[in-house]
Amino acid sequence: MAGSSLPDMKQKQKLLYADEISADVLIKQGMAFFEEGWLSDALDFFSKAQHTEGLEMLKRAAMEQGDAFLFKRCLDSLGIEDAGSQWCELADRALSLGKLQFAKEGYRRCGDKKAMKKIDDMISPEEEKTTDDLDHEDEN
Repeated sequence: MAGSSLPDMKQKQKLLYADEISADVLIKQGMAFFEEGWLSDALDFFSKAQHTEGLEMLKRAAMEQGDAFLFKRCLDSLGIEDAGSQWCELADRALSLGKLQFAKEGYRRCGDKKAMKKIDDMISPEEEKTTDDLDHEDEN
């Protein structure tokens, strides 16, 4: 973050854990982190400010990136317990991006066991049989 105007870790902690800090300051910092691509940090600030618009913006970014972890944190901050079909949408996006673990988590949360099995098979494909295995099958 050389040359960046973003606060360092200690400054960030001071801002996030200050007893009295305006929502405007938190939102401004959240936007600065968002614009630099530091989405998890942006979420910390938007969540502390209870900035629904910023949290929704991050939720959309998480969906676009197929990021199940960030998506779940956004849902928690927004107080959303059941995102049903949105999890399937996120899983499909994660799969298209090759993010198999995030895809599996999305399918798990939307209850698609068949898709979870497909992801499991992609993560740990059955080992190919060796030539010796095939020779022994012919004997049986």
